[in-house]
Amino acid sequence: VMASAAAALFILPFVVFSALGGQLADKMDKAALIRWTKAAEVLAMGLGAYGLVTGNVAVMMGVLLLMGTQSAFFGPVKYSILPDHLAENELIGGNSLIEAGTFLAILVGTIAGGLIILADNGTYWISGATVGIAMIGFAGSFLVPTAPSRTPDLRIDPNLLRETVNIIGHVRKSRAIKLSILGISWFWLLGAT
Repeated sequence: VMASAAAALFILPFVVFSALGGQLADKMDKAALIRWTKAAEVLAMGLGAYGLVTGNVAVMMGVLLLMGTQSAFFGPVKYSILPDHLAENELIGGNSLIEAGTFLAILVGTIAGGLIILADNGTYWISGATVGIAMIGFAGSFLVPTAPSRTPDLRIDPNLLRETVNIIGHVRKSRAIKLSILGISWFWLLGAT
């Protein structure tokens, strides 16, 4: 039950906030948005470290919700910044590097975390590692070149459900986008299962 609840808490923000994350990625300087999301990650990991060290399950579950939310905002910007800095013929390679880096981080983090947590004072080591890695990511975000918005006058729709429905309608009009989303969704479903 806890594993299912944890998965739901992490995935729910993607459903709720991805459309807003995409709107913000279109409206704001993408490099600035990356810095904001990485700063939020450092704060969430600090809270997560507290939850691990104290064994507070409620805090740890709350951090899963926070990290799902952070990821829902970071995901759109990490992909949408690529056309600002890469030539059209470099986009597939850039996208591949983003994907490979993401999945390598998940794989290495899962394996290393599982091993380190078993060591003496493992919760302290893991807590320090998560905060340290988040801080490295935040520091690295200052190396991202500026990417000013092409649509700074975009009006953010505060109705999250309506914007999500609008995006789904847009996706339905494009076979290529629809198949891409279905493909990555099946990939994640199989991975989660």
